[in-house]
Amino acid sequence: NGVRWDLHRQNWVQRHAGFFMILVTNDDGFYAKGIRALRAGLAEVADVLVIAPDSEQSAVGHAITLSSPLKVRKVEEGGELIGYAVNGTPADCVKIAVTELLDEPPEIVISGVNQGGNLGTCAIYSGTVSAATEAAIMGLPAIAVSLNSFEFQDFSGAVEFIKKLYPIVLAKGLPEGVSLNVTVPEVLARFHAGVATVAALSLATGIPTIASFPHSILNGYKN
Repeated sequence: NGVRWDLHRQNWVQRHAGFFMILVTNDDGFYAKGIRALRAGLAEVADVLVIAPDSEQSAVGHAITLSSPLKVRKVEEGGELIGYAVNGTPADCVKIAVTELLDEPPEIVISGVNQGGNLGTCAIYSGTVSAATEAAIMGLPAIAVSLNSFEFQDFSGAVEFIKKLYPIVLAKGLPEGVSLNVTVPEVLARFHAGVATVAALSLATGIPTIASFPHSILNGYKN
């Protein structure tokens, strides 16, 4: 709700110089290259916990599991907790993370990096986008990010862009019920070209809303 969102913005302003929790998820699965690249990049600036499907869940949309129990498996690498693999959908992962696995809600939910763009009607079917939508429903700021290529697997450009974008989202906020769906073209991933914003439908108000970010704040990315 609005109060919860305001508290998240206040926490960010108060703690922007320190580490904080980012929840990372996706629909390509816990061990996909995109989410591993996203985690590695964000871990340089924040505490990151991955809670993602234990297998690929592409194109499941906003489905949630009702008829079978969800199973959660802790994943560690080199003695370090990476996160939890869940035998459910991306929306399941966000729900179980916030309601059961985390002591406190994350500062932000970032879903991706998806292999393949999520544009137009694809966004409706996307589990990656739906995870961010679920976070918005739960009152959390959220970004879904996809790389618009099924062959190009260098996610570093997309990750670097998200590292510039998410602090702006936390500092400026988003309209209630709105999450961001970012599709990074291969050309942007390779050359850091530019950024365009389009209207989105707020789940809270049903009103098309544009979230706009000045290019000066994006440090060279054009709006």
